[in-house]
Amino acid sequence: MIRSTTVVLSVALFCLIACLVSAPADAQRGEFRGLDGKCLDVLEAGSDAGTPLVLFECGPQPNQTFNVEQIGSQIRIHAAGDLCVQPDPTAPIEPLDAVVLGACDGTASLWNVSGWFPEYFSLRHVDTGQCMDVLGASSADRTPIVVFDCTGAENQAWRFRYQIVGGPPVGQVGDLVGIGDLCFDVLGSNSADGTPLVMFGCTGNDNQEWTFVSIDGDLRLTGLDDKCAVPGGPQTGEFEQLVLGDCSEAGARWNVAEVGEAPFFGLVNAQTGDCLDVLGSGTADLTPAGLFRCTGNDNQAWRFEPRSVAGRCIPSSTRLCLNENRFEVEVNWRDFEGNRGQGRARALDIDDSGLFWFFGPENLEMLVKVLDACSFNDHFWVFAAASTDVEYTLTVTDTETGQEKNYFNSLGTRSPAVTDTSAFATCP
Repeated sequence: MIRSTTVVLSVALFCLIACLVSAPADAQRGEFRGLDGKCLDVLEAGSDAGTPLVLFECGPQPNQTFNVEQIGSQIRIHAAGDLCVQPDPTAPIEPLDAVVLGACDGTASLWNVSGWFPEYFSLRHVDTGQCMDVLGASSADRTPIVVFDCTGAENQAWRFRYQIVGGPPVGQVGDLVGIGDLCFDVLGSNSADGTPLVMFGCTGNDNQEWTFVSIDGDLRLTGLDDKCAVPGGPQTGEFEQLVLGDCSEAGARWNVAEVGEAPFFGLVNAQTGDCLDVLGSGTADLTPAGLFRCTGNDNQAWRFEPRSVAGRCIPSSTRLCLNENRFEVEVNWRDFEGNRGQGRARALDIDDSGLFWFFGPENLEMLVKVLDACSFNDHFWVFAAASTDVEYTLTVTDTETGQEKNYFNSLGTRSPAVTDTSAFATCP
C-alpha cells in the first residue's frame, strides 16, 4: 500500500472545446456515460412516448443502449420503440424541460455535438440551444435528465461507449490488436504501396494507427498516409499476406464477422470472402497478417483500442485515464519465458487511481496514482506499487503537454514503489 502526503485536490472546471466538433461518421450503437461514469437510462425500460431519461448505474441493459444516427452535421439518439431522445416542454420539472422519448422527426429530436466525439462532448439541442444536463449535478440513481443553458460543466459532459459486438467504431483512431496482444503494423513505417502488413508489439507509433471508414455499407481500414490494408502480398498455401495500398481497390473493403465475445470481432474481406488472419497463430514480432479462409479461431479475433487525442486521454482495456482524464497510463511487461504483453486496465471510482493486471483479471499486479499537488509543490505526482518481479515499463503521459515519464523494472527484480513527487512540472 502506498502512503503519501495528503494533498488538497482542487477541482478544475471541465471545459469542452466547441471548435473541435466531430459527429459520429455513421449510425453507431452504444451507451452514453455521464457524471461519475453513470449511464443515460430510459426510466424503467419504458418504450412509450414521454418516458423520462435519467442517470443510472451502468449495466448490460437494453434501456441504456442507444443508436446514434448522423443527420448532416447533427445527430439523433434512437432508443426503444422507434423513439428518440428529446426535451419535452410539457414535462413537470419546472422551470426546466425534461428529456424524454419522443417521435424521431422534425428538429425536436436533433442535437449538435460539441467537443470530442466519442469522448467528452456536450449535446446542444437544435431548437432550444440548451445542453443535455444531469439535474443539479447529482450522480444519484434516477436523477432526471433535463436541458439547461450550456455551461461546460461536468454534468453536461458525456462519453459514448461503442458496443463492439457489431464491429469496430467508425471514424475513431486506434490500434487493431490481435492474438498475443500484438498490433497490426505497417512494416518499417514505409508508406509505399505494397509494404507488407505484419504483427508487432504495440508501440503507439504512426505505423500502428488505424481508422475504420464507412463506405457504402462496407468498411475500409485506413492507416499510414491514408492508405488501406489490401491483399497483394506473398502467398503461403491458402494464406495471402496483406499490404498497404490504394483505398480505391476492391480488396480494401471489409465486413464484420462475429468471432468470440465482445470486444472481439472478425473482419471479412469483401472481395475474397476470406478473413483477416495471423499466419499460423504466430505471436512473434513480424508474423505476417493476411487473408485465410474464415475459421473463427483466435488468430482471426481482433479488438480495437482507441487512442487518446491531444489534451484528453481516452480510456481503453489497456489504458487508464487519471486526474480528470488528463493523464494516460499504460504498462508493458515481459515474463521469464519471454512472453510479453500489455497490462489490462481496471478503472476505479477514484479519479486519480487505477489498477492493472498482467496474467489474469483475478491476479492484480499494480496500483497507480497520479495526484494533483499543484497547490503543494507545483507538480503532479506519480505513485505506483506492483507486486511482481517481471520486467515492466510503466508509462505516464500528460496529454495536455505530451510530456512522458517512464518507470522501468528489470526482470527478476522485486518491484520497488514509485514515489515521484516531481514527475510533471506542468501545472495547472
